[in-house]
Amino acid sequence: MRWTLPFVHRRADRLREQVEFWWTREIADLERAVKEAGPWRGPQEWLAPLYLSSICASNCSECPWRRSNPIPRHTLTLDEARAEVLHIKERGGYTHIYCLTGSWNAGSLLKRGSMTEVNARGLRAVYEAGLIPVLESSPFNTAQLEQLFEVAGRRGAHVLHQETYLPDEYERLYGGDRFKGDPDARLQQQQSALDAGWSELGIGALLGLTPHVLREITCVLAHYQLLMEAGAQRVAISVPRLCPGTGTDVHGYCSDDEFVRAVLILRLLAPRAVLVLTARESRLMRDRFFLVTDRWGSRGSTVPGGYTLRRSSSTLQVAGQFDLADNQRSIQQILHDNR
Repeated sequence: MRWTLPFVHRRADRLREQVEFWWTREIADLERAVKEAGPWRGPQEWLAPLYLSSICASNCSECPWRRSNPIPRHTLTLDEARAEVLHIKERGGYTHIYCLTGSWNAGSLLKRGSMTEVNARGLRAVYEAGLIPVLESSPFNTAQLEQLFEVAGRRGAHVLHQETYLPDEYERLYGGDRFKGDPDARLQQQQSALDAGWSELGIGALLGLTPHVLREITCVLAHYQLLMEAGAQRVAISVPRLCPGTGTDVHGYCSDDEFVRAVLILRLLAPRAVLVLTARESRLMRDRFFLVTDRWGSRGSTVPGGYTLRRSSSTLQVAGQFDLADNQRSIQQILHDNR
């Protein structure tokens, strides 16, 4: 199947009336509809991010890891990745570890290996620890995704957020970027992941990156439906909201009211999706959605080596990708707060 943004927008047009109906309702009406559509069980899966490298050849204005930002950077070795994973596992309760890097080519920016090799280190460390590996990096072709699927023990998930589904906004933000400039190629990587054997896929728009939150979530729903029809066994929908980061001056457009509506509509209209809520949001906001979301982040780090190496001289000054608002509570504390 050939994936393009117009292909997604055609499906989104079919969903527009339904999504707009709920978007214009009172939030109390939305909450009541979601409750009646249950029962929901609350988070059954818990994630931690494993940032493997902050090196990036892209130049995304919203990201502190962009190529032009003069910040210290670090890339984990296999032993360092294993130490990070062991630290996460010893905290208890985690089911999934997301492996993340910046984007670069076959190694010209990195003496420690190609992007495929660096991601393979993380996936291998997670698999060896008995946790579920999640690949969240790009770009990869089908052969590379097959290789990484084997390293992950032929399990886990492939996650790739489109950032924005709006062609003009995508061109404004990423046009000309060597690795991210083609929105259709970014969509196509999900098909390549399916072809390579990954049966769980993850999608999302970075809410607040553009002012068109309603259209973004309509496209997310369209993308979800199309991936399920294409053969995905599970699709996880993440709802990240733009956060400040070191050396960025991008301000988000998504208000709390819009964010609440977005999460509730996604829950209501995609009841089979795995709805993911990370620690970007405040404690108050996250607890509001505890019962209707499925996978949560807890006590994560957006710094390569942030769990075990942060105090060493080599990684002390390495910048994280973004700030986390609700990042002090353990899984056990979150469960206690929402019992």
